[in-house]
Amino acid sequence: MSISFRPLTPIRMADTFDGRLAGFEVIEHINSETSPTSRCLFDGDSYVWVYADPDGIVIRITRFAGNSASYVIAAIANVFDIDIASEYEPEYWGFNSQEEWDEWLEKIRKEDDDLFYDKLLKFLAGEPCDIRPGTTGMKWAEIAKELVGQAPGLATPEYKEMLLAEIQRIHRERLDQAFGRGPTR
Repeated sequence: MSISFRPLTPIRMADTFDGRLAGFEVIEHINSETSPTSRCLFDGDSYVWVYADPDGIVIRITRFAGNSASYVIAAIANVFDIDIASEYEPEYWGFNSQEEWDEWLEKIRKEDDDLFYDKLLKFLAGEPCDIRPGTTGMKWAEIAKELVGQAPGLATPEYKEMLLAEIQRIHRERLDQAFGRGPTR
């Protein structure tokens, strides 16, 4: 598993690799993956990959599984006097607070639910719906068909949230059974 980081103040790839980090015993490790926009920093124990856009501005620093790389990240932050956010922090995504990020995620979830629900109603009516076979969406649609078969009123807009929540609950339950896991709630 990897974790990505982003400098909150722009820094140039050339500056990142100009030797200043050597004072912290962080050096470049060159290998077959090295390119003008993809370079590796190494502290003798852990490493990160630094990625730049075509203009040479660092857009992402990634720590891959098997090493902590916290020292390398801290050295970059110290040398360039910048803050660096991980992908688990709202600032990484351009938000100023967790609340702002949560509101945006909720908005996206609602938009996705609305889009899926429109397709689902078409599926239930036997109309073309763009829910593709073999996808989670199709599994959800099949669960919805079962539920609406038992209670046709669930296919009405006033029960939309209830139907979507029940579909997801049943899907999770079936996954748990398939993988031999107990209930997660």
